[in-house]
Amino acid sequence: MGTRVLTIAIREAILATHAPTLGTRRPIVPTRVPTVATHQSVVGIRIPAFATHVLTVGTHRSASETDYFTLKARPTMAKTNYVNTSDEGFSAQLQTFKNTVGAYAVALGVAPATVTAQAADADYFQYVLACQAMMRNGGVQWTGWKDLMRDGGTPPPGGAPVAPTFPTAVPAVAPGIEVRFRNLVKQIKPHANYNEAIGEALGIEGP
Repeated sequence: MGTRVLTIAIREAILATHAPTLGTRRPIVPTRVPTVATHQSVVGIRIPAFATHVLTVGTHRSASETDYFTLKARPTMAKTNYVNTSDEGFSAQLQTFKNTVGAYAVALGVAPATVTAQAADADYFQYVLACQAMMRNGGVQWTGWKDLMRDGGTPPPGGAPVAPTFPTAVPAVAPGIEVRFRNLVKQIKPHANYNEAIGEALGIEGP
């Protein structure tokens, strides 16, 4: 009888000590849970495996992930667009090259015949632009005169437009002036004696 009473007393003491946890069954957590165990809460709830990556991102990235998120400096773009896109600008560029290349032709391996051909291209393109500008202006004037003649009005003091005086003609060249110029520049730039300063002088360094 005494032994039974003692056993009951011990059981009641144990129950009183662990009363807050009784009545709630704690889930059985495996002894070995890779990675997840380090992120378990105090109540024993297992975090799904995918959630561990969310918790550890930023501190446990692999080398490839770190490289992926690292901002890289933009590579310097090559100066490929060195040819002026406007007709007037291109004509001025051809003239700059023509007037400068003589000082560097030997050092850059440009043959005399090539220098002469480029000069002819530069002069003819300049001539064509001048004629085009005159014809364009003349077209505007004659269009205005035509409208005046049809619709009526007061003529200008100078009367009808006069035919333009074209510049002195220069020898014509074959079509493809820009193509030839680009090919010449491609020949010059890889030369061992070429540098950026020479390119600036020749007008063939891009922006």
